[in-house]
Amino acid sequence: MLEAGRIIFLLPPHFNNLGKRITKMPKVYFLDTGLACHLAGVRDREQLLEGLMAGALFENYCLNESVKSYANQGEQPRLSYLRTNNGLEVDLIIEGPNLRPLPVEIKLSRTPTAALASGLTRYASLFAKADPEDGLLLCLADGERAICRGVTAIGVEEYFQMLLQRLTT
Repeated sequence: MLEAGRIIFLLPPHFNNLGKRITKMPKVYFLDTGLACHLAGVRDREQLLEGLMAGALFENYCLNESVKSYANQGEQPRLSYLRTNNGLEVDLIIEGPNLRPLPVEIKLSRTPTAALASGLTRYASLFAKADPEDGLLLCLADGERAICRGVTAIGVEEYFQMLLQRLTT
C-alpha cells in the first residue's frame, strides 16, 4: 500500500551472477522527505544537517529526486543498489537502454576524498565485464572534479543536470 500510494520507493538490489554474496532485499526510501524527517524526529536545520540521521536523509533525498526525474520524463526508473556480504556497497546503480551502468555513491560531505569512493573503485574492478561508466561520488561539493582514477565527485545540482541529460538523449 505504501508503495502504491507513492509514500515509499523500494530500490531493488542489483543482480549480476554473484549468487548468495549479494543482498537480495530491496531498500526502502521515503518519497516524501518531510515525512521521513518527521518520523526521524528532525526538528530543526542543525539536526537535519548534523544529526545522527543526516547522511541517511541526504541519501533518501538524492534517491527521491532521482526517482522524480524519471517520473517527470514519463520513464520507469532503472535504478538499483549493490551490497555484498564482504562489505562492498554502492548506493545507486543507474541503468538504461543502450547505456552502461552508472554507479553512484551518496555522501553527505563537502570535501570528497578517494576514501569515500572506495566502494566505487571496488565495484569497477569487480564488475569490469559489465563495462560500467566511471563512478560518481554525489556530495555537497560544488561542480565536478576527479578525486581518483575512475571516480568523479559531483555536486547535487550538477548530478541532476547530468541525470536529465541522460534521460533526454
